[in-house]
Amino acid sequence: MNLNDDNAKAATFSPIKQLTALALLALPMLAAEAVQPKVYIAPADGAETYVSAAIMKKRVPVTVVTDPAQADYTLEITSQSQKAGWAKIIIARDLRSTEDESIRLIDNKTNAVAFAYSYHMQSSYFGKQSAAESCAKHLGQWLKAGR
Repeated sequence: MNLNDDNAKAATFSPIKQLTALALLALPMLAAEAVQPKVYIAPADGAETYVSAAIMKKRVPVTVVTDPAQADYTLEITSQSQKAGWAKIIIARDLRSTEDESIRLIDNKTNAVAFAYSYHMQSSYFGKQSAAESCAKHLGQWLKAGR
């Protein structure tokens, strides 16, 4: 029997040990998935649809729920959009809208404002979508930073 053969056998793991090691590595990922806060997005004249889609697109670590009783937080949105007027279109040749959007994330247990962000953009290329994605991006950064 060769000494190298013994070392090669010792270095290999049985299939059970491999599955156990894989399960132990996967546990933190499953635990991180389970602690995502549940957020209810309050109705806001259609802006909630844009924000909900942006949350999914930007992979914000929250679970969006449709029942406010199940939520840890409530996301309130105020949104205003102003289309380009005829003077802006003719003189500046600019068809883009001006977008204003603000969000407030309210802790349902304490009624405290946990996070707030405001977006203002003149001549927004994608209008409400741009505003919603900016709000979602900043919400995600705040959550990932540890709240």
